[in-house]
Amino acid sequence: MPKDANKWNDSGMTMEQRPQQTQNTKQAAQSVPAIVLDNIAITGMGLNCVCGSQPLALFGAVGTHMGFTRPDPVLEAPALSGDGVERIMTCAMPELFDEDPNDRMLNCMLPAMADALEHANLYAQPRQNTLFYLVVPSVETARGDCLLMDEWHAILTNELEDLGEIEIRIKAATQSVTEHLMFVAEGLRDNLWDAVIFGAVDSLVDELTCMQLGREYRLQTVETSDGVIPGEAAGFIVLERKENIRQIDELPLAWLKGISIEEEPNFNQADQKRMSGLTRALNSVLRICGIGKDKIGALTLAMGTEQQGMLEWYQTENTLWPSRASEEDRLALQVGETDNREAQTPVIPEKMNLHLTLGDIGIASVPVAIILSAARFEFNYPVCKRNFILEAGDMPSRGVIYVKHPTNGRELDQLDNAA
Repeated sequence: MPKDANKWNDSGMTMEQRPQQTQNTKQAAQSVPAIVLDNIAITGMGLNCVCGSQPLALFGAVGTHMGFTRPDPVLEAPALSGDGVERIMTCAMPELFDEDPNDRMLNCMLPAMADALEHANLYAQPRQNTLFYLVVPSVETARGDCLLMDEWHAILTNELEDLGEIEIRIKAATQSVTEHLMFVAEGLRDNLWDAVIFGAVDSLVDELTCMQLGREYRLQTVETSDGVIPGEAAGFIVLERKENIRQIDELPLAWLKGISIEEEPNFNQADQKRMSGLTRALNSVLRICGIGKDKIGALTLAMGTEQQGMLEWYQTENTLWPSRASEEDRLALQVGETDNREAQTPVIPEKMNLHLTLGDIGIASVPVAIILSAARFEFNYPVCKRNFILEAGDMPSRGVIYVKHPTNGRELDQLDNAA
């Protein structure tokens, strides 16, 4: 039988006591060192979003810039002009009819969880010591405050009872989701568990959340081009240690190779100040893993739908891959020596912007982005060996997650010949 769902957070505080702790955490925010990981495999995935449940369908939609944003038939927000209300743009899943955030997120989460467990073959071959780790919206948010954790505990206990000895933890997102992933990855690396079922669920498509965002004039409406586009999704990945792989059918979906977290000192001020957190986080994980920027195959952006996120990425991209000429080239231009110099055009990696397709899916962005990255590895034209997920949400923490191709880009028939 599953162990207690552990409604207590790591410091021993209950869900009701957590908001004050969250504020203290924000005030005392500090950088977390990057970690490098070996033999941590992604062996299962489960997805539920507006694109459906198939990771390749999500990759196809994101890769072709397909959007599912529509004017919501019901939800409205105050007009930016101050005169009346306007319909808001949402990216809602058509099969979710619940108006209550608790029921909506629960019904979104359960199919994704079931697919991940089946994909990793956990029901047929239960692991001896498994951790189930679910991240849900913070109780500081209107939707997070509606979640009935006792009900979730009972349902999860029933759903997971066939997996044998399993520990269930439900955590409110009082920090970035990358930090939660770092915690479970380190525990798995240190043999605390044999397998980890890691996931998150979020839905911003509810009246309470839209009222909260509407009061702050942060929603995108039919008359505006900037703002949050409420979306919803759930994503799960199964992590296990895998060593000495001898058969092709033992290969994972992807390898989790490194994680880095940095604080953004100018959080939410991209239109006024220079942002540096994502740059430092990406450089940190590249450095600790011993690879250069030229080895990055693709970048998956989990940065929301507001222009603040796009401004932050624009600054990050121009810092990492500057398009301006160097001082040496500018001097050469002044003295007329440019004919002897080749143009130095930066090669920017492939980018996949999750939120252009799914809208703002909140804390579900990180596991869904990992699933999207693993799906990219199945497409070999061109081959992508290394994918980096960049998280920049509504918290000062900036996270980067490095996932690697299961065969380092080699075709399976090449592996057969090598064997």
